[in-house]
Amino acid sequence: MTNYVRYTSNWAFTRRLSLATSIVFEDVQQTSATANNFNGTALTNYRYIGASLSTSYQLTKKMNVGLSYQFTQRLSKVSSQDYAQNRVSIQFGYQF
Repeated sequence: MTNYVRYTSNWAFTRRLSLATSIVFEDVQQTSATANNFNGTALTNYRYIGASLSTSYQLTKKMNVGLSYQFTQRLSKVSSQDYAQNRVSIQFGYQF
């Protein structure tokens, strides 16, 4: 069973510049049907949190560029199943 809360917001400051944010919280309770992962290791209940911030800019009528940062963390009672992740990405887009 998974209980979660997600929030996303998007702002358009101008016709060319936008900003988006999101946050997520998940509380996952493993059931007997999902008690093992693919290599047979027992999985435990965990909590997952994340946040992201991204911006995009319309360079021309058909081209845009974006920059985003995302942080995620999984917290479990078994320390080997915990992780934290930081992700930065740059996007270039062209509309045909």
